[in-house]
Amino acid sequence: MTEENKERFGEYLRKQREIRGFSLEEISDQTKISLRALKAIEAEDWELLPAEIYIRGFIRCYCETIGLDPNEALLRFEEAYLPYKRQKEDRRYQEEYVTGSRKFPFKWLIVLALIMLAAALGYFFYFKKTESPPAPASLPSLETPKETEKTEAPAVTTNETTPESFQTETEKTP
Repeated sequence: MTEENKERFGEYLRKQREIRGFSLEEISDQTKISLRALKAIEAEDWELLPAEIYIRGFIRCYCETIGLDPNEALLRFEEAYLPYKRQKEDRRYQEEYVTGSRKFPFKWLIVLALIMLAAALGYFFYFKKTESPPAPASLPSLETPKETEKTEAPAVTTNETTPESFQTETEKTP
């Protein structure tokens, strides 16, 4: 087949399906592939479809349902999908090239912040453990009196200025 007479992949699938008397709805019911995906395959609208591996699975199920050789259809699919795949890869590389140099290195800032935090914590804990607490100032010793020693309270002397109501019975003067 020459390039001029070669039919597109989607047209090939549609013609084979129509020759065998299947509708897209019947294929969708039997394969559980969405009608939207089947229409996108026949229209070669690769943007609407998931990853290539899923498209290959869809084509294999499609062909097995209508009785078409899946290997031949997959070879045709590779030829039809290759330009889109190249364009998609080129677009991705261009986006990475253009935006890659302008991206702010957040990942490196996070790594640097974590290193600084670890260093600060290490410094803090190292010096926190090596410093000894300050020695207490000399406090007067608190001695408790021994049981054998009894201390007596000083004698209370009455003062003439003390009111009579505060004086005890023995201290009162007649």
